[in-house]
Order: sequence, then C-alpha cells, then structure tokens
Amino acid sequence: MDVYSPSGPLPNIPDDLTVPQFIFAYQHECRPVRGPSSTWLIEDETGREIGKEEIIQSQFGQPIDLEHGANPDFSSDELFYQLEQTKASLIIVHPDSIDTAHSAAQKAKLPLNRLVMFDTPPQSPDNYLKIGALIHKGLTSLPAFVERKLNSGEAKTKLAFLSFLSGTTE
Repeated sequence: MDVYSPSGPLPNIPDDLTVPQFIFAYQHECRPVRGPSSTWLIEDETGREIGKEEIIQSQFGQPIDLEHGANPDFSSDELFYQLEQTKASLIIVHPDSIDTAHSAAQKAKLPLNRLVMFDTPPQSPDNYLKIGALIHKGLTSLPAFVERKLNSGEAKTKLAFLSFLSGTTE
C-alpha cells in the first residue's frame, strides 16, 4: 500500500527491521540523536531513570515477537478468546485483573508459570512471577536467543502489535 502526504514525501521507513531493532539499533532521520546517558523511561513510584542499555539488557532471554493489549474490564471468556486467537504464550497482568487472567489462562491451557504480574504494591499476591523478577533475570543473563534478521521487505508482512480494541471508549 502506498501512502501519500500533502506535506511532501514521507521519510524512509526501513522494511527489514523488527520493532526492537528499529527502536534500539537504528538511527532514523526523524529521530533526535540521544546521548549514551539519556533517560528513556522513568519509574513512576521511585523516579528512577532507566536508559537504553538497561532496557536492551532486560530483554536478554525474553524475546517478544508479538504483543497485544486487552481491556482490563474483559471477562475471562473474552480474554480466553484473545489468548486462543493469538496463541499467546505469556500474559503480563496488573494485580487488579489477576483472577480474570488466571481463569482465562487455565481455559487456554496456558501454564500458570506463564502468568506474570506487574510489581504493584500492595496487592501483588506472592504465588505469581513478577515482572521485576523477569527484568532482573534479563539484566543478569547473557542473550539466550538468536535475534531474527528480516529480509528486505519482510517487515511489511509481519504483525508486531495486535489490538482487539476499537480504540473508542464507551
């Protein structure tokens, strides 16, 4: 599909990179150059600044190829439908939605050790893996996978984010 803009030609968009490769390894002509000590994320509760290298390192051993979001108000059956359609192998969930995610994971025959919860006090039950533990594992591990290299044009055929939501609010 060709895209045209009334303001002139669009900048080049590489078609041989995965989303993480585009974000972390490619300097696009429209992106400002960031210094090595630039802050990329800030933890809400602590104000701790997180840089590019920590984000990259935290992914070691945990590649994520496809992401999709779910409405936290979904029922277990609605979430199960999404898990089934996407063939999800991991659920990252807020503690407020853990019961729904747990039920949907069981229906989808997804092992409960693939249910990961955000570290959000004070409601974080201890019987689930926390996202902080996964990040720590990534930060202390060597890469456990070979990063996929796309062929020219291949990124145009790969799905990076799948949304079952319309984008509207009720």
